[in-house]
Amino acid sequence: MKKSIVLLIIMSIVLSLFTGCKTTQPAAEQPPAKETPKEEEPKEEEPDSETAPSQEIPEEDLELTIASGVIGSSWNVIATTIAGLIEENIEGSKVTVIPGGGAPNIMAVSQNEADLGISYNNIAWSASQGNEPFTEVINVSAVSSFMPYALHVIVSEDTGITSWDDVIEQEYPLRIGVGTRGATGDLTLQSVLKEYGISYDDILKWGGTVEYLSYPDTISLIRDNRLDGMAGFPDVPSSYIVEAIEAKSMNFVEISDEVLQKLIESQGYVRYAIKPETYKGQTEEAVTLGANMILFARQDLSEELVYRIASLIHDNQSKLEAAVASMKQISVESSSQNTGVPLHPGSERYYTEKGVLK
Repeated sequence: MKKSIVLLIIMSIVLSLFTGCKTTQPAAEQPPAKETPKEEEPKEEEPDSETAPSQEIPEEDLELTIASGVIGSSWNVIATTIAGLIEENIEGSKVTVIPGGGAPNIMAVSQNEADLGISYNNIAWSASQGNEPFTEVINVSAVSSFMPYALHVIVSEDTGITSWDDVIEQEYPLRIGVGTRGATGDLTLQSVLKEYGISYDDILKWGGTVEYLSYPDTISLIRDNRLDGMAGFPDVPSSYIVEAIEAKSMNFVEISDEVLQKLIESQGYVRYAIKPETYKGQTEEAVTLGANMILFARQDLSEELVYRIASLIHDNQSKLEAAVASMKQISVESSSQNTGVPLHPGSERYYTEKGVLK
């Protein structure tokens, strides 16, 4: 009997040990189950990185192209200065500045040949309306508005010409340089002549010449008496106009009030008065067409990037003034106005933070 009891106790102990060994084995196989949550954690974080692209400067935006003006022009110099500020302050950025003109720059940005461009507020407005010289609606966003520019048409006093009415009535064989083909000076002058009912072809028919030349080349021909005058859309005062007037005494060619008003209403220009004594020998106010220079951008450009660019412009205005003296005319408040098209969200945020937008 005692032997049976002892045997039962020994068997109970063995069975309990065997059962204990079996229950511990599944615990040893549980680590793979613990790994599953770890694999899912990165998947939960992915949406967060996609919700705020406008708060970062995407890598692809670090290589930028700015469409400016002819090499050596104020547009080109300003664009080059802004490019330098971007490269100095945004790590890893590379900015290329290319030559261009008012309307061509709008086209370049719309076709992704450039990311930023310089133009005039009235040209950007015309693009947004699909008006000439554009054949379809093109939308860009303003970054900042800069100083005003104005149409200058000057001719030698020797011609006796003081208005476009004089040219038409006399069918005067005017020899004039009109700047770069397709640039704002050229396009604006053609718009003026169209309102008068004439064109470059009429000037040629009357024995005159219309030359597409750079400002320096035009001034050289004026000095050599091979051109009577020049037309352009520079800032005020313009060093090129100063140089031309030093080469030869000049008159401003007057535009009638009727023509001015038609172009103001149809193309978004403003009435601009060049004050007396702005240029040597100028004794009277010269009323002409004006527009504000603007820096504009692709609408899909990073909000944060455009915010940084607007900030860099105003934080470094002294550098821009050193490059082009007329940049002294701009301020945070003025740069948020007269843009022709709506501000880019990045610029809107900047100017709102500065208290000039509500």
